[in-house]
Amino acid sequence: MRLLSTFMASLALATLCPVPAAAGTDAATQIAQRQDLAQAVDEFAAEVLAKKEVAGFAIGIMVDGKVALTKGYGLADIENDVPVTDQTIFRIGSLTKQFTAAAVLVLVERGELSLDDHVSKYLPEFPGADTVTIRHLLNHTSGIHEFVDLDFIAGPGRTEYSTDALLDHIASLDPVYDFKPGSAWSYSNSGFMLLQAIIERVSSQSYADFLKANVFDPLALEHTQVDVLAEIVPNRARGYELAKDAPTGFVNAEYLSLSVAGAAGAIRSDVADLLKWHHELFSGKLIGKAGLAQMTMPARLNDGRLASLGRYGAAAAAPTAPEFGMGLSIDVKNGRRMIGHGGTINGFNAVIETFPDDEVTIVLLTNTPRAAYGNLDGLIETTFKTLGR
Repeated sequence: MRLLSTFMASLALATLCPVPAAAGTDAATQIAQRQDLAQAVDEFAAEVLAKKEVAGFAIGIMVDGKVALTKGYGLADIENDVPVTDQTIFRIGSLTKQFTAAAVLVLVERGELSLDDHVSKYLPEFPGADTVTIRHLLNHTSGIHEFVDLDFIAGPGRTEYSTDALLDHIASLDPVYDFKPGSAWSYSNSGFMLLQAIIERVSSQSYADFLKANVFDPLALEHTQVDVLAEIVPNRARGYELAKDAPTGFVNAEYLSLSVAGAAGAIRSDVADLLKWHHELFSGKLIGKAGLAQMTMPARLNDGRLASLGRYGAAAAAPTAPEFGMGLSIDVKNGRRMIGHGGTINGFNAVIETFPDDEVTIVLLTNTPRAAYGNLDGLIETTFKTLGR
């Protein structure tokens, strides 16, 4: 992916971003291409809104290292009739995990920890910590039982937890491990909560403070933070659930304590920041080539197999499972390599995907569950068809 010396971090609502012509490309042609893209995305968005299955959403598209489009559709706040703009702030759920992975790799590059360190070096009190490594936590091969389930969300998930208290809760699970670390693969929010505890103990900072000082601020991600419900956040979207019997077709999402999302899913952001995040990450602005290679390298099990071939439990039934690196999934869509992640948290659904061979990044943020996942394929098809790639 090409390096970008400057980045237009803030764009006006529903506008295109004029950019200098690339070598061998007429400026008028580039502008026309972006106008075509805006029109095609508008038509796509109108079809999505017509289904009445999403309250609001924002789209960001980067092409050849330059922002081609950021735009909002629908409502960020139904009760007050506030529209989504390209500056609307959404919770991004498990997109958080790539930020957590990058933060760990920052510590690795500083020599403050190693991916193959055993968890016992930092969390000696955690059961079986001498059998699981930081690498296992990052690539979902730790075997640590998932603490997030429907019962937890409906009850304990409404409670505020300190990092240590949540660690104690995970340690009390029965079983603590579903399988021997490194012998299988299973998506684990639990593993990322252990990473939060490790980051805090190594850095002597809170997870939120460490990310602000070492990830968000260095990259000038001005609208990206670990979310706190009590904060007054300009342009924050409200989260909704579908409710066909409700007058508007939506109801407010149920409360979930952000303390239980933490390093697994508590970040908020907007489309411009997320486009910038992927560009800077893949350009080596935050971590070097070795660290980026670790993030984007498909995980392997102890026996050398790709982790996708050893999926545990219900995950084993997935017919076409992507590979997972560290906070990122690696997949192929219509013959194109695709690196990114999706995220869901009460009232929100988000996705970011970079197509490295095509130099295209797509962000879709929504304030309704499943809406990003359900419309991503259509947005990808619209984008590439319009770009002629």
